[in-house]
Amino acid sequence: MKRLLASLLFLLLFLCACSARGSKTDALPTLSEEVSSLRRQVEYYEARTTELEGELTEAKVGLYLQRIEYEKRLQAFESAAVEVSEQISPETPTAVWFYEETASGAVVTGVRGADRVLEVPATLGGLAVVAIGDNAFENASLSSVVLPDGVKKIGWFAFSGCHELQSVRLPASIETIEYGAFENCPKSLLFLCPEGSYAAAYARSYGFGVRPTE
Repeated sequence: MKRLLASLLFLLLFLCACSARGSKTDALPTLSEEVSSLRRQVEYYEARTTELEGELTEAKVGLYLQRIEYEKRLQAFESAAVEVSEQISPETPTAVWFYEETASGAVVTGVRGADRVLEVPATLGGLAVVAIGDNAFENASLSSVVLPDGVKKIGWFAFSGCHELQSVRLPASIETIEYGAFENCPKSLLFLCPEGSYAAAYARSYGFGVRPTE
């Protein structure tokens, strides 16, 4: 009986030992799998980091190339602008003249974009300028006026209210200066016109100064 009990106890101990060894053996693959999983994750993130760094480098290169291209286009535009500005002469007329066509010639009725020094052209649209129309330059900011030879008439209130007008050069061809043509202009207004001309007589009759011209 004692031998049987001893045999059973030995068998039980043997089975327990085998069971413990089996359990220990089963745990080892699980730990190995976790290590492998962690290693795969590390490798993935390393690969992903490398990929993102590559994309960032490409983006930087792309932005750099775009900047270079932008600077080239900007330089080209600036060069073209300089060339155009150099081609435009300072004497290029900027004024736009308005006039009426009559049987005797052109009658100036106004201007847009003129300087304070107003020089009326001798011809407009192929027609000789023969007159300054009524109210043509009323209240304009003019400092001086030059009318060409051939102008015969200055209309009503043509230069009325030109408070900054200092001088007006009139040709010997002037035959008529209508009422109020220089009304409300400075009393110091100087008329530059030939001695003995209609313009000189007109200026003196209104108390304006006269400086004879040839």
